[in-house]
Amino acid sequence: MDAIAELDQQLFHYINQVLAYPPLDPVMTTITRIRYWRVPFGILGVLLFFFGGKKGKIVVLLLIPAIAVSDVFNAKILKHVFERVRPCHELPDVRLLVSCRHSPSFPSNHAFNIFTAATLFAQFYSWRIGLVALTIATAVGYSRVYVGAHYPFDVLVGAALGILWGSAVAWTYRRWQNRGQA
Repeated sequence: MDAIAELDQQLFHYINQVLAYPPLDPVMTTITRIRYWRVPFGILGVLLFFFGGKKGKIVVLLLIPAIAVSDVFNAKILKHVFERVRPCHELPDVRLLVSCRHSPSFPSNHAFNIFTAATLFAQFYSWRIGLVALTIATAVGYSRVYVGAHYPFDVLVGAALGILWGSAVAWTYRRWQNRGQA
């Protein structure tokens, strides 16, 4: 376990400091802040619901409870099971571009939630739309390490959980949809 923690710290240091590029800092701080995503995602949700046909309504109606569950499950249960300290409270040389929260670090809520959403888009839309959604999710996850808020493994596990949860929600919906056709 110590080897994994050491690798995680080395990866954090590499992304947070070695790959740091100050002209990119404002972009990363914008990408990482969820408040900047609320309006675009809200508009996208309204557009999908009203103009996206049946598929748009389905995706929006699945996204709302899926993200609500992932957010609460992760923030209220998983983070408190693991109680991992954020790098900004543990490491002396963090390039911190956002405030250092006191909530536990593992797994990343941002990654869990955004990968849940991206996975649902990938499950219901073309591979191109899925690729765009997963690219956005990856950028958000990467930004969490870049700005000093999370270790890479926090993000990787959050992303994996989001992909699993998003896939489970899509699978459950399809099973429910096909329940009378078998």
